[in-house]
Amino acid sequence: MKSHINFTVTVLLGFYSINLNAQNYADKSYYLVDSLDLSTLTESDLLIVDSCLKVFHNAEHDTVKVNAIGFIVEESLDYKLWPKYNFWVYDFVLDLLSTIPLSSDVYLAKSDPIVLTLRKALSEALNNIGYFHRNQGNIPLGLEYYHKSLKIQEEIGDKIGVAISLNNIGFIYKNQGDIPKALEYFHSSLKIQEEIRDKQGIANSLNNIGQIYYNQGDVPLALGYYQKSLKIKEEIGDKHGIGNSLNNIGQIYYNQGDVPLALEYYQKSLKIKEEIGDKQGIANTLNNIGSVYSNQGDTPFALEYYYKSLKIREEIGDKQGIALSLNNIGFIHNNQGNIPLALEHYHISLKIKEELRDKNSIAYTLSNIGQIHYNQGDIPLALEYHYKSLKIREEIGHKSGIAFSLNSIGKIFEFQGDYIKALNNMNQAYILAYSIGEDEINKISARNLHKTYLLTDSLPNAKKYLSILIERRNQNLQNNFFSLPEKEKQTYFSTMEADYGLYYDFALNFQHQFENVTDTSYNIALQNKGLTLKSSTAMRQTIQNSGDTTLINEYEDWLSLKKKIAKTNETDSTYKELVNQANEMERELVKNSTVFNDFDKVKNLKWQDVQAGLKPYEAAIEFVHFKSEIVPITIGTTNPIIYAALIVKKDSKHPDMIRLCTEEDLKEILGVFQGNNLSFVNKVYGTKQKAEKALYEKIWQPLEKYLEGIKNIYYSPTGLLHKVSFAAISKDNNVFLCDNYQLYQQSSTGKVALSKNVNLDVKDEFLLIGGVQYNNENTEKEVWNYLPGTKSETENIQSILKKKKYKVNTYTDNNASEENFKKKVTESNILHIATHGFFYPDPEKVKEELKKDIDESEKDIHFRGTTNYANWSFVNNKNPLMRSGLVLANANDVWERDPLAEGEDGILTAQEVSNLDLRNTKLVVLSACETGLGDIKGSEGVYGLQRAFKMAGVEYIIMSLWQVPDKETSEFMTYFYTQLLKVKDIRLAFANTQKYMRKKYDPYYWAAFVLIE
Repeated sequence: MKSHINFTVTVLLGFYSINLNAQNYADKSYYLVDSLDLSTLTESDLLIVDSCLKVFHNAEHDTVKVNAIGFIVEESLDYKLWPKYNFWVYDFVLDLLSTIPLSSDVYLAKSDPIVLTLRKALSEALNNIGYFHRNQGNIPLGLEYYHKSLKIQEEIGDKIGVAISLNNIGFIYKNQGDIPKALEYFHSSLKIQEEIRDKQGIANSLNNIGQIYYNQGDVPLALGYYQKSLKIKEEIGDKHGIGNSLNNIGQIYYNQGDVPLALEYYQKSLKIKEEIGDKQGIANTLNNIGSVYSNQGDTPFALEYYYKSLKIREEIGDKQGIALSLNNIGFIHNNQGNIPLALEHYHISLKIKEELRDKNSIAYTLSNIGQIHYNQGDIPLALEYHYKSLKIREEIGHKSGIAFSLNSIGKIFEFQGDYIKALNNMNQAYILAYSIGEDEINKISARNLHKTYLLTDSLPNAKKYLSILIERRNQNLQNNFFSLPEKEKQTYFSTMEADYGLYYDFALNFQHQFENVTDTSYNIALQNKGLTLKSSTAMRQTIQNSGDTTLINEYEDWLSLKKKIAKTNETDSTYKELVNQANEMERELVKNSTVFNDFDKVKNLKWQDVQAGLKPYEAAIEFVHFKSEIVPITIGTTNPIIYAALIVKKDSKHPDMIRLCTEEDLKEILGVFQGNNLSFVNKVYGTKQKAEKALYEKIWQPLEKYLEGIKNIYYSPTGLLHKVSFAAISKDNNVFLCDNYQLYQQSSTGKVALSKNVNLDVKDEFLLIGGVQYNNENTEKEVWNYLPGTKSETENIQSILKKKKYKVNTYTDNNASEENFKKKVTESNILHIATHGFFYPDPEKVKEELKKDIDESEKDIHFRGTTNYANWSFVNNKNPLMRSGLVLANANDVWERDPLAEGEDGILTAQEVSNLDLRNTKLVVLSACETGLGDIKGSEGVYGLQRAFKMAGVEYIIMSLWQVPDKETSEFMTYFYTQLLKVKDIRLAFANTQKYMRKKYDPYYWAAFVLIE
């Protein structure tokens, strides 16, 4: 309601009630004039104000003075002083009304036009006062004033006023949970507004009715009302209303599981609310965006938006909003394990909600507190809170809330072993969630039913609800995943990996009872392995090939920003702003490039497509790992992470699924961090004279009976298996896997179905880097020493290639710079980089390991204690693609580099590689140490140089798993290129080289290198 209504009351009552102390109101009018904030006015406003102020100061009678103020307010200032003086004006009107009894003759002369005007103004004031009390939490007093206002409006025939009051009363009943009364008042208001063709009022009523149906779980009906409301608001240019409608529609799409569309509506809403300065609207939308990030698992972003929202709500005194923000922040603290802080926020929130009598919100907070007590083992108190919550939700008819409470109560009964009551509650929840199309609760219900039916040995029912859960997850991926920026993709997928793990777990244990479960398991592996990587690569290729100049330019701007971020310290004040800007740019890019030609083929692959690409003597193996909830565990221990293999052969009726070992088994063999010295590698893989069979027994021996007659194996590692050189797994003395099989490592065995020959062509261009000089005349600290073997290696390869007339660009010494590499790399088809490589482990994990074995860790990691440019850029950077890279000319200066220095620093990080366009690159050979290492993240694999080159579009990569010896590496590479020029086939050349080196040396000298397709 605009401020001029309140001022109108001042004007009218000051004018028409001389006997009621008019001088008092005139005095208050003087105060208003003295308090005017003229800085907000336009030039034309100021002319009007100036004229009116002259009248005010020169007038002899109070009535003239009051009218002058009224003219200023009505014709010029309008809402511009609002809400700065709204509380003062409310106080003024309340004071004024207290001096005039409602029974006064002033209000009873219905036929007097002046009195009618006065009564209309009074009814508007009463309505505003009701609104004030409602916002302050005094619901009964607010309702009282709304009804007083309504009575006057009905008596004088003010239809617009009647409709407004009906809406306001309906709003109170809605918050109190009296849905029938709320709908009655909203529909009555709508009917009047349609009669008088009040478009603004119609839009507001449609929106309010939509909110009712949304809270009752009737999503299609709610969406219909919201969209009708939005259409009218756009027609009349009501920006405030448009912002609210966009926000409401975004909330519906979010609850339906369509995250990108929800965020799109939220961001549009936020932009409008910021334009018009709607603080409450801004706070509401910030809170909604925070909820999106919270449910996606992105806690820092969630808290950032929640606290922004809370700050605004405290500024404007929005108690209901404050309670909601406190509740959401408490939820985050609960998830982080800070129970006292979570309970503190919940109880403060609950107290405010009880003051406001907001039943829906009270039920929500009661449920949260109940969940905390359940997690702490206080079952009676947990049930007490959940039943309180359920009762309120049943009273107000909040269907999605009822389903949520039933699920929570069901889980408690499951914990107590009362499976009948547990299933009864969970089934009710599932049916209710399904009936209203509530995606998130539908998934919770299906997950709970699956686990509970497992406990009762009802396997068909367990499978039924597990299949429903996976179907929902697949739909979520289809709807949401591919439109998110890369970081959000990673976070979003992490929230659903456990559900896919449930399926692997079930399939592994019950594949003989349900033959098709291994089919689905293999398909899940094909879909999910490297999902973020595949979608990012598809986006890059689609944009570059689109021919759309605008799109390509936007993409290049985004790449430039990403490069700037890569060079910015995370503690820099601009870092977060740059990241947010890049995410928004990426979101727009994704939205404008929807044709993923190659990616569509990949994402729809099935295990039968892989089988069709196999020959009779070939097999494909997808390794998977997951936390098992079926394997019995000892009390006090955690559920084990199980590694398993899915095998497909040409004659397979279904994939075979085989249990291998636990992650703890692998850690005992491989260590927490990959070892890199001779003694460690010999201990893991053995020597020609002495076999070390631990790896063989854990991850290969269980597979051999399924691989009879198989010669070629395409395999895709997972988890810690990315650290394993499969070719060097020792079966017996002087017997390694590469002796029995031809092994082809792939990011996904889906490559078999999409197989294309990548052979050497006479037109191919080579780029060689080696013999790098890491120092210059000003170098003070030599960290990376000169590698003479890389110089001879590069010269030998150059000689071999030039004899066959291939075009070769070679950079050595100080010419092997980052600048020269970036200039030539996109023109080259094959890259050979012989230099130092590095990978620094996650700094947080390093801290933990240092406590256990500080001496060993210090041997492997340089300059961990430095506090300079190199330290925050590489060693302690949270981004794993910044902790992995290649060392080029003058790189030793990076340890003394000025953080503000411009230009290249001599370190080619994986992050920088990921921003290159290497779609025409057939092969990258990284003849360096540990170039295959990186952070291992779920189904996404290794975050390091190999991921970066994959993102850049490279077909094949040769990388190392440990520190490689200079002399033998040079021999390996020289022989490889000789073979490559001879057979023209990258895979065959690599296999021949491994066999050659294997005959001469122990695994340490040849098995570090792996070829990844």
